[in-house]
Amino acid sequence: MTETATVKDQLLARIADRSAVIGVIGLGYVGLPLAMEFVQAGFTVIGYDVSQRAHSGYSRRDGARCGRQRPLRRDGRGRPAA
Repeated sequence: MTETATVKDQLLARIADRSAVIGVIGLGYVGLPLAMEFVQAGFTVIGYDVSQRAHSGYSRRDGARCGRQRPLRRDGRGRPAA
């Protein structure tokens, strides 16, 4: 192994310290609950859906912001980030 961290090691470190950004494509009956689980775990989550219903229908859920061009985000303590 080299002295510099491998891409795998860097990714694992970002997952461990919750600085990795998670992307979820499709915010339907599988994607939205999945995204919310990652939010609850303390990750920054960016959800994408082409359906306008998904953009307008999920304006707020479990204290996390969601909607068009607004990522679901929480700080390290699990509180909504500004």
